[in-house]
Amino acid sequence: MEISKDIKKIARTQGYTKADLQAGLAFAKRKNRDSNPPGDFDSAGRFYAHERTRAVESVRSPSRAFPYSQMTAARTVRHCAEVFGAEELHVKRIAKAIETCSEAPATAKEAAEQLAAIRKTLKTVKLEIAEAA
Repeated sequence: MEISKDIKKIARTQGYTKADLQAGLAFAKRKNRDSNPPGDFDSAGRFYAHERTRAVESVRSPSRAFPYSQMTAARTVRHCAEVFGAEELHVKRIAKAIETCSEAPATAKEAAEQLAAIRKTLKTVKLEIAEAA
């Protein structure tokens, strides 16, 4: 799973950052189980995430009854956004656009529909303008 050139081009023109793109790709991969969050298992099969974010630290400690609590937390939008320093909403939109492009279009009409769906998903980012003091 990769970010297509179309998604990158549209995202950049709409104001998404490189961090948004990286976090969106990481989230999409983790959501679809194409990649796993970095971490270790102990001898009892409990998973401990290496990426210590608020999302991971806010869940219960892994136990024999719930060995994957940190793994589940490390697959969330909140976690991926925090790791890459991106906005959660932007990460969700990028991941949704990636899912839209999961299958290659067979015809030119399907390609045009896919591009329209990407443009609809990747709404323009509102940039905050700092006021001069």
